[in-house]
Amino acid sequence: MNIALIHFKEPSAVKNSIEYRRLLFLSQHYHVFYITSKRALIPDEIRRQVRLYRVPLEVNGNKGDWSFLINYSLYAAFCSWVIPGLLLRRHIDLVYTFHYPDCLIALAAKMLGARWAVDVLDLPDIYLDNASQLQRLRKSYLPWARRALVGLLRAALRHADLVIAPGTSNREGIAKELRRSYKVGEERILALPNSIDLELTRPSSTSFPSDGFRVAYVGFVTPRRGIETLLEAVALALPEIPEIHMDLAGWAKEEDSQWLRDCLIRLGLEDRVTYYGVVPHHRALEIMEQASVCVYPFPETVFLDGVMPVKVLEYLALNKAVVATSLEGVRNVIVDGYNGLLVEPQNAKEMSEALMRLHRDAELRKKLEGNARASIQQYHWAEVYHSLASRLTALCQQGKV
Repeated sequence: MNIALIHFKEPSAVKNSIEYRRLLFLSQHYHVFYITSKRALIPDEIRRQVRLYRVPLEVNGNKGDWSFLINYSLYAAFCSWVIPGLLLRRHIDLVYTFHYPDCLIALAAKMLGARWAVDVLDLPDIYLDNASQLQRLRKSYLPWARRALVGLLRAALRHADLVIAPGTSNREGIAKELRRSYKVGEERILALPNSIDLELTRPSSTSFPSDGFRVAYVGFVTPRRGIETLLEAVALALPEIPEIHMDLAGWAKEEDSQWLRDCLIRLGLEDRVTYYGVVPHHRALEIMEQASVCVYPFPETVFLDGVMPVKVLEYLALNKAVVATSLEGVRNVIVDGYNGLLVEPQNAKEMSEALMRLHRDAELRKKLEGNARASIQQYHWAEVYHSLASRLTALCQQGKV
């Protein structure tokens, strides 16, 4: 099977990210014509197995300004030259995109007779959430353009032949929202659970020193991911757990870094929290392993409720006790009291009580750790991808799923 992959942005190089895993799967199992930007860094293990088409021209400039719009316009024009040629020569069976603006290029390819599969890792509405924040910060981005883009993406997704959404069924999470709000036909949706490489993510033989009660979070560091609730929980637990220490790792925007510094001062946690910033994946796994408890504090929003978090899978794969907010996607993975503790979203008091409970009850913590890795064997990526291969084959053989 031959696939034209329309992917302007630089792909994630984190080996347990869904984007990386999806691209690696496609490159290993199909002939892929990878159409991307001029300077996108493609991981070697993917780049060696695909045929790359790069835009020959690019305008220099900072991400987010008008140069991005110019570069994407050049990319779209390049795709409008490459894809029809591949179709005319019958070199491709389908086009494949993620939920990015690349969908609009794929829709144009579909109008030329191509079949189209799209991976919706996040609802495009998340662009509106970003636009609202940027407008509050008075940055020179274009919120109205984002609203127009989301409207176009909503319309485009209804025409995709196959829509892949993270989850265990079409009745929950992003798949449910695609059916309800985006009006995508249920027969076109494939719910595919997020997964990780369990061979890559396993407890190491390294013996880490035990220095107090360490709580770890790895992911975007922003109040929009529940970090304020988490820090308030640590502050509430401090009187009972004087040795508590919080480790944060992950990307933060400049304004979120300033927010974090102000929040730590307000809560009196300057000496109780270490923020590592962005770290290599192997270092992130080390930070998780060194922790007594790993946390997932996401709030309940339309964008986050159905997320099936890869980080929680990694926590469990490392045999860590987990405290997580009780969101729909999380409940697919965490069974309260068996392989983790679930708490009410945006409830710092309940989260602090869960941390104190695990500090007091060593037997409970040992039970959660003992059940952790065994509880996610079905989320090993090699087990999950059979259904995706079957649906892609059906799409190419039958024309439509």
